[in-house]
This record gives sequence, C-alpha cells and structure tokens, in this order.
Amino acid sequence: MFELYNDIIESCREAGLIKNYKFNKVLQMVNNKGALLAVKEIIRLEEDVEALQELIESGREDLSVEALVLNEKYKDQFTDEDRMLAKEKLAIYKRKKEIVEEVQE
Repeated sequence: MFELYNDIIESCREAGLIKNYKFNKVLQMVNNKGALLAVKEIIRLEEDVEALQELIESGREDLSVEALVLNEKYKDQFTDEDRMLAKEKLAIYKRKKEIVEEVQE
C-alpha cells in the first residue's frame, strides 16, 4: 500500500514539473482517504477530470492514477472492475484529444 502512495506522489510531482499543473486535489484525496480508496474514487469520477486531460494532452497518461490501476504490480490491489473503469476512462480522454486535434486541422 505504501508503494502505491509513493507512486502517486511521484507521478503528481513529475506531472507538475511537465505541465506546471498542481495536483492538489489528487494529493488531498490520497492524504485524507488513503491511496487505495482515493484511487478507487478517482477512477469512478464522472465529471471532466482536468488533471487526466492535461496528462493525455501532454502524452503522459503514464503518470495518471488510471495508469497505476493498470500497472501489473498493483493487480492484486484492484479488481477487474477497477481496471475496466481505468481503461475506459483513459480511452475516453484519448478520444477527446483526437477529436480536438481533428477539429483543429
């Protein structure tokens, strides 16, 4: 569990350096609820998630919470449903990026 926490903190730090974006909401959720519960809640958020969109637009979805859920080293901590939700969410936001790029062409 501590490794997941550390990976989230490191991902937020690195993402902040890349996009100069503050991941305070993610960090606050992790600190208040614990890494596992926070991640499970984040992947279930239905409203637009600005942080995820920023990462995908930067080509760094690997730093997303959703990518951590799909990481093989955490397979025992997340359910098949968790992995499906994370995969679907990444696909939706990648598609949004593609649509924006198509419109701009």
